[in-house]
Amino acid sequence: NMLPNSGRLYFFYEIDKSPWGEANQKAGWQVVYIEDESIPLHRINHPASQGEYYEIQALSSFKLSYAELWTVSIVDEIWMTLATSTPMHEDPTAIKYQEIVDAIEQHAPLHYMLGNAFDLQRDSRKVSQFGANGCIYGTKDYDKNYEILEAGIKDWILLFQMESDRDWKHNFHLMFGRSGSVYFMIREKDLLTKNFANTWLVQQSQ
Repeated sequence: NMLPNSGRLYFFYEIDKSPWGEANQKAGWQVVYIEDESIPLHRINHPASQGEYYEIQALSSFKLSYAELWTVSIVDEIWMTLATSTPMHEDPTAIKYQEIVDAIEQHAPLHYMLGNAFDLQRDSRKVSQFGANGCIYGTKDYDKNYEILEAGIKDWILLFQMESDRDWKHNFHLMFGRSGSVYFMIREKDLLTKNFANTWLVQQSQ
């Protein structure tokens, strides 16, 4: 477990603007770590106003329960190699890999920390590496700097993933894009030194 042994972690995301994790959207999220748990907290009223897309309201609070979960990457080189095998449905390794992915999806909505990001589109590590270095996906800067920045992709790990969650029974409705997820990513060395100032946020939709 690479998380701090004590303290509190707070995750903030500007859901009204719904940043995707581009280089120019850094103001749309923040992770705050308070190491001293004895510092008192003071409750303030949640802002309630009309946002750009819908009314901003506070979500209901819930007590969390924790459990261990196996995760696998579904966008890395291993999966891409399996996905291009011929024919894939006859490859024993590919079949087993898909069974693991299907088993993970049975735990949806997927809210978890550490492990592999359950990416819906692109590799969150790659998006974080290029976004944190000022490169917007699909632009000339992205293509020009790809070889330079590619080596740093492996430095990024998942800190926290939260998936769209609709629990009508408990009046809880949270959507990221179109049934998507948000991924708070961090460089491993930053996590080990409790430096949460340079986290990166990635949002992906189905």
